[in-house]
Amino acid sequence: MKLEQNELTEKQALEECFEMVKPNLMDEKDYQKFKQYRLRYKKGMLGSNAKETVLEFFNFSLVGKIYKKK
Repeated sequence: MKLEQNELTEKQALEECFEMVKPNLMDEKDYQKFKQYRLRYKKGMLGSNAKETVLEFFNFSLVGKIYKKK
């Protein structure tokens, strides 16, 4: 499947989100929460609700089978 520039797979969208998890870009509470999500993701243990939370927080929406930045 060929994706347009602003279209990402779930994996690509999550990786882009986790690149933005930095203490200087978000408040401490959110940083700690998403840092834990990132660790679970790297271990392959991030659940679907957590994935949805991450994508929603960073303004990604599911359109068909792809994710787009809002």
